[in-house]
Amino acid sequence: MGTLAILVLNGRGETKLLLKEALHAPSIGYTLVSLGTLNKEGYRARIGGGYLEIDSLCGKCIGRVAHTHKHLYKVSHNEDSANAVEILTVMELHQCLGHITASSAQKLLKSGAITGIKLDPSSQEAACDACIFAHATRQPIPKVRISPPAQHFGDEIHTDVWGPSSIPTH
Repeated sequence: MGTLAILVLNGRGETKLLLKEALHAPSIGYTLVSLGTLNKEGYRARIGGGYLEIDSLCGKCIGRVAHTHKHLYKVSHNEDSANAVEILTVMELHQCLGHITASSAQKLLKSGAITGIKLDPSSQEAACDACIFAHATRQPIPKVRISPPAQHFGDEIHTDVWGPSSIPTH
């Protein structure tokens, strides 16, 4: 789910139509566009003469779609022209990909293994709480006594005089 950019024929060429909060499934061979969603985004639609015309709020023709022989208005475009574009920070990408290293996530994006995502250029790597928790370990409690046992009453005293800590820990 994200912003979907579709190139739509407008009679003179093509116009990029941006659909926000669109569900994108590249494996489906066609694109369905809700007129209600277009209306919500500020577009206007007119139907007549065998065409569906999509206009911007200022009246500029954005798309002119002819109906099919079954009277459906099918947006014809190249498979590559419809792509979801979502801008993520480096840390959001790190989390979406199962907490792999940020550099590995960026390599996947640059190699084209991941499409539909752009990185926010101003984003920075930061500490990830989930990764800190996952890597946290404790020192083992020794099974064998390290020091010799106390010989007389009062030789060894155990007390708790430090607490409570002013520094929160994980």
